[in-house]
Amino acid sequence: MGFLICFTGMDGSGKTTNARLLTSWMKSQNVEADYVWNMLEAPLLKPLTLLASLLLLRTNHVLADYSKYTRSKKYALRNPLLLKAYINLLVFDLLIRVLFKVYLRLLLGRVVVCDRYVFDLIATMMADLELPLQRILSIIQIPLKAFPRPEITFLMDVPEAVALTRKCDIPSIEFLKRRRQAYLTIGRKFKMVILNGSDKLKDLHITVRGTLEEAIVTSNSERAAREQRTQG
Repeated sequence: MGFLICFTGMDGSGKTTNARLLTSWMKSQNVEADYVWNMLEAPLLKPLTLLASLLLLRTNHVLADYSKYTRSKKYALRNPLLLKAYINLLVFDLLIRVLFKVYLRLLLGRVVVCDRYVFDLIATMMADLELPLQRILSIIQIPLKAFPRPEITFLMDVPEAVALTRKCDIPSIEFLKRRRQAYLTIGRKFKMVILNGSDKLKDLHITVRGTLEEAIVTSNSERAAREQRTQG
């Protein structure tokens, strides 16, 4: 089995830059590593999303007025059964793509560096639907178990004002505030390595490499212990 590394964080936090840099470095060290970008949009739900936009969200687009957009989305999903179905469909859609893009590579023994993962989808749902983390986890507890477990996850965190200067398609500071709070809650829950994305890229890369080396040693020790227990 391979080794899964994930980079997560809100838009403008630097996760893509750091994920690509780590992948390039590992390849330079003759490590069989792949960079995988996980799109959070759900292709399988595109027809339903368009229909909902026409019938329910109407002109309330996320880039036009984020507060109005979230209110409209919450109203459209006010039925508990509809809300659960919507959340699970989003998660299952991502799971199908992860199994093909990530799990198959892991089976081949490769190192996979993911730019975005299921944590990013959870953060988006927490922010847009204003749902607590535990409520979402209780809804998706079954499909969540099917996702390959990362050996280490780096959460890139930056102040909202910094992220706003890095991206031109962010609707508002409120959009970032909700997401940052969601990501930090998720990071603490899943014991992620939280990094300051405002630091110099060179310093961040050194920190990532050092933390990764420690995680590899720990992972190898745990695997060896499991094998010993199995043989015993």
